[in-house]
Amino acid sequence: MKRLITFAIITLIFAATACAGDDKTISFEDLPKNSQEFINQYFTGQKIALVKMDADLLDKDYEVIFTSGDKVEFNADGKWTEIKCTQSQVPNDCVPQQIDLYVSKTFPDTKIIEIERDTKKTEIKLSTGIEIDFDKNYNVIDIDN
Repeated sequence: MKRLITFAIITLIFAATACAGDDKTISFEDLPKNSQEFINQYFTGQKIALVKMDADLLDKDYEVIFTSGDKVEFNADGKWTEIKCTQSQVPNDCVPQQIDLYVSKTFPDTKIIEIERDTKKTEIKLSTGIEIDFDKNYNVIDIDN
Protein backbone atom coordinates (compact mmCIF):
# COMPACT_ATOMS: atom_id res chain seq x y z
CA MET A 1 0.00 0.00 0.00
CA LYS A 2 2.84 2.35 0.87
CA ARG A 3 4.42 1.76 -2.55
CA LEU A 4 1.13 2.47 -4.29
CA ILE A 5 0.75 5.82 -2.50
CA THR A 6 4.38 6.74 -3.25
CA PHE A 7 3.89 5.80 -6.91
CA ALA A 8 0.70 7.89 -7.10
CA ILE A 9 2.44 10.91 -5.59
CA ILE A 10 5.40 10.62 -7.96
CA THR A 11 3.05 10.27 -10.92
CA LEU A 12 1.11 13.40 -9.89
CA ILE A 13 4.31 15.40 -9.44
CA PHE A 14 5.58 14.28 -12.84
CA ALA A 15 2.27 15.14 -14.51
CA ALA A 16 2.17 18.57 -12.88
CA THR A 17 5.75 19.27 -13.91
CA ALA A 18 5.08 18.19 -17.48
CA CYS A 19 2.13 20.58 -17.73
CA ALA A 20 3.75 23.50 -15.90
CA GLY A 21 5.26 26.47 -17.66
CA ASP A 22 3.61 25.93 -21.00
CA ASP A 23 4.41 29.31 -22.65
CA LYS A 24 2.57 29.97 -25.87
CA THR A 25 2.77 32.98 -28.17
CA ILE A 26 -0.69 34.40 -28.83
CA SER A 27 -2.13 37.37 -30.71
CA PHE A 28 -3.17 40.60 -28.99
CA GLU A 29 -6.79 39.72 -29.78
CA ASP A 30 -6.44 36.50 -27.76
CA LEU A 31 -5.89 38.49 -24.55
CA PRO A 32 -8.89 38.95 -22.27
CA LYS A 33 -10.90 42.02 -23.32
CA ASN A 34 -10.06 44.02 -20.18
CA SER A 35 -6.34 43.40 -20.79
CA GLN A 36 -6.70 44.69 -24.35
CA GLU A 37 -8.53 47.78 -23.07
CA PHE A 38 -5.83 48.37 -20.45
CA ILE A 39 -3.07 48.23 -23.08
CA ASN A 40 -5.03 50.50 -25.42
CA GLN A 41 -5.65 53.02 -22.63
CA TYR A 42 -2.25 53.17 -20.92
CA PHE A 43 0.23 52.09 -23.58
CA THR A 44 -1.17 53.86 -26.64
CA GLY A 45 1.45 54.26 -29.33
CA GLN A 46 3.76 51.57 -27.98
CA LYS A 47 4.56 48.80 -30.43
CA ILE A 48 3.98 45.28 -29.16
CA ALA A 49 6.89 42.90 -29.65
CA LEU A 50 5.34 39.77 -28.11
CA VAL A 51 2.18 38.56 -26.41
CA LYS A 52 2.29 35.25 -24.62
CA MET A 53 0.18 33.09 -22.40
CA ASP A 54 1.65 30.89 -19.69
CA ALA A 55 -0.71 28.08 -18.78
CA ASP A 56 -0.01 25.54 -16.11
CA LEU A 57 -2.07 22.92 -14.36
CA LEU A 58 -4.05 25.32 -12.17
CA ASP A 59 -3.76 28.78 -13.67
CA LYS A 60 -2.78 30.90 -16.61
CA ASP A 61 -1.39 34.35 -17.05
CA TYR A 62 -0.53 36.68 -19.87
CA GLU A 63 2.45 38.86 -20.68
CA VAL A 64 2.70 41.73 -23.15
CA ILE A 65 6.21 42.90 -24.04
CA PHE A 66 6.74 46.12 -25.96
CA THR A 67 9.64 47.01 -28.27
CA SER A 68 10.63 49.70 -25.74
CA GLY A 69 11.32 46.97 -23.18
CA ASP A 70 8.23 47.83 -21.12
CA LYS A 71 6.19 44.84 -19.96
CA VAL A 72 2.75 44.20 -18.48
CA GLU A 73 1.60 40.94 -16.93
CA PHE A 74 -2.04 39.96 -16.41
CA ASN A 75 -3.72 37.20 -14.43
CA ALA A 76 -6.28 34.77 -15.85
CA ASP A 77 -9.05 37.33 -15.22
CA GLY A 78 -7.22 39.90 -17.35
CA LYS A 79 -6.29 42.17 -14.43
CA TRP A 80 -2.75 43.52 -14.41
CA THR A 81 -0.41 42.01 -11.85
CA GLU A 82 2.88 43.61 -12.86
CA ILE A 83 3.99 46.64 -14.87
CA LYS A 84 7.65 47.30 -15.70
CA CYS A 85 8.66 50.46 -17.52
CA THR A 86 12.24 50.73 -18.76
CA GLN A 87 12.10 54.05 -20.61
CA SER A 88 9.37 55.89 -18.72
CA GLN A 89 7.31 55.40 -15.57
CA VAL A 90 4.29 53.36 -14.55
CA PRO A 91 1.15 55.25 -15.64
CA ASN A 92 -0.09 57.35 -12.69
CA ASP A 93 -3.62 55.94 -12.86
CA CYS A 94 -2.21 52.45 -12.24
CA VAL A 95 -0.62 53.43 -8.94
CA PRO A 96 -2.92 53.46 -5.90
CA GLN A 97 -3.34 57.01 -4.61
CA GLN A 98 -1.92 56.19 -1.16
CA ILE A 99 1.27 54.83 -2.71
CA ASP A 100 1.59 57.81 -5.06
CA LEU A 101 1.22 60.24 -2.13
CA TYR A 102 3.78 58.36 -0.04
CA VAL A 103 6.33 58.32 -2.86
CA SER A 104 5.85 61.99 -3.78
CA LYS A 105 6.30 63.07 -0.13
CA THR A 106 9.07 60.68 0.89
CA PHE A 107 11.01 60.30 -2.36
CA PRO A 108 10.42 63.50 -4.37
CA ASP A 109 11.91 63.69 -7.86
CA THR A 110 11.70 59.91 -8.36
CA LYS A 111 9.51 57.86 -10.66
CA ILE A 112 7.81 54.53 -10.08
CA ILE A 113 9.24 52.30 -12.78
CA GLU A 114 7.83 48.95 -11.60
CA ILE A 115 4.75 47.88 -9.70
CA GLU A 116 3.62 44.38 -8.82
CA ARG A 117 0.51 43.44 -6.88
CA ASP A 118 -1.20 40.41 -5.48
CA THR A 119 -3.88 39.89 -2.86
CA LYS A 120 -1.50 40.43 0.07
CA LYS A 121 0.82 43.24 -0.96
CA THR A 122 2.01 45.70 -3.58
CA GLU A 123 5.68 46.12 -4.45
CA ILE A 124 7.15 49.10 -6.29
CA LYS A 125 10.58 50.00 -7.62
CA LEU A 126 11.68 53.61 -7.95
CA SER A 127 13.93 55.11 -10.60
CA THR A 128 16.64 55.36 -7.91
CA GLY A 129 16.59 51.57 -7.44
CA ILE A 130 14.80 51.68 -4.09
CA GLU A 131 12.18 48.96 -3.67
CA ILE A 132 9.21 49.47 -1.34
CA ASP A 133 6.66 46.88 -0.19
CA PHE A 134 3.17 47.87 0.96
CA ASP A 135 0.59 45.69 2.70
CA LYS A 136 -2.94 45.36 1.35
CA ASN A 137 -3.89 48.61 3.15
CA TYR A 138 -0.93 50.43 1.52
CA ASN A 139 1.12 50.72 4.69
CA VAL A 140 4.89 50.46 4.14
CA ILE A 141 6.18 47.10 5.34
CA ASP A 142 9.70 47.04 3.83
CA ILE A 143 12.21 49.22 2.00
CA ASP A 144 15.31 47.88 0.18
CA ASN A 145 18.07 49.91 -1.42
